[in-house]
Amino acid sequence: MSGLGAAAGRVLQRLRRPWRLSAHYAAVLVQFRYAVVLTWIGIALSATYLLPGFSDSGGGVDGFVDPNSPAIATEIAEVRTFGFPLIARTVVVQRDPDGLSSFAQAEAVLRAAALSQQAYPDVFPILGALPVTNTEALFPGSNERNTTALTYLFMPPWAGFATQTRAAEGFADRFLTDPDDAFVGVTGSV
Repeated sequence: MSGLGAAAGRVLQRLRRPWRLSAHYAAVLVQFRYAVVLTWIGIALSATYLLPGFSDSGGGVDGFVDPNSPAIATEIAEVRTFGFPLIARTVVVQRDPDGLSSFAQAEAVLRAAALSQQAYPDVFPILGALPVTNTEALFPGSNERNTTALTYLFMPPWAGFATQTRAAEGFADRFLTDPDDAFVGVTGSV
């Protein structure tokens, strides 16, 4: 019996070790609690003041891509050649899981056509738009029909992230005010 009791004692001692470790960790953490709090405050302040923000100055393509890269040169050449960017990096999303009305879908198409024909001169830097909807049979592999309208907004390559986002949000605030428009938000790969 004494052998069994000794074995049980060793098992109990092993089970207590993790508790001792966590108790030690807790004791150290409590002892240095003010240092831990001050360290986290310092990290937060450093991140706030030292990391770049989402502003026009840091939000252009040069913040992510070398301005002399072939991709940027191609985008600039597109605008020079065609007078218009061929890549839309900002998208206005409308979605209703119960289905967008035919009227809301038609409005999305007409708004995009008007934007592309410069009918709204006060929406600069938006130069044009391309609407895409998951209308009946347009996307045969889609599980949904008539639920989503994506309006791709074309803007010049020099417009930074903040400028494009503000323009798209201003466009949505102005033209997507009816609840039937089912405006979700602005997204993209700016």
